[in-house]
Amino acid sequence: MVLQGVRTWNIKLTQAKKPRFLVSKKSRPLRLGVAGFTFVELFLVLLIVGIFIAISLPQLRQHYDDLRFTSFSRELQDFMNYLHQRSIVERKVILFHIDKTAKQYYGEYDGERFKNGDIPDNVSIDFDVQGGDVYFYPNGDIDPVSIKLTGPVDKLIILTSKGVFGGIKIHNLE
Repeated sequence: MVLQGVRTWNIKLTQAKKPRFLVSKKSRPLRLGVAGFTFVELFLVLLIVGIFIAISLPQLRQHYDDLRFTSFSRELQDFMNYLHQRSIVERKVILFHIDKTAKQYYGEYDGERFKNGDIPDNVSIDFDVQGGDVYFYPNGDIDPVSIKLTGPVDKLIILTSKGVFGGIKIHNLE
């Protein structure tokens, strides 16, 4: 029975196109018409990336050393300000000592060391205090001191004491 006014469509079901394969007797099937990179293209990209890394590596290393030096100078300033505040709060004389041979610095009171730190290899320290000792007193006084830190590429930072109300100030000389 056919309805009037209604068209019937004969839809031919077709299978989806399958990719064509090139098959050789000794190898696995290869897809034809599929985009990809060749070994030479990948090798050239890796070569270019390697050249860029080789060129930029010394710059990154120098920048890292500079940041490490700046970080160390801030750490030393913070440590000395901490000793200044601790001497006032605990009402004790606290000693700050720099040991160049062991490449360390530390705080000491009543013959007991506390809170020490290491000096990085690329930093040299010169100071104008005999023996490398700076005293922090309970009334807020600090022995006058000027500590010169020389880092990579002859960058110079000077730490100085500012007196009773100050603590330690940092001077960045570039």
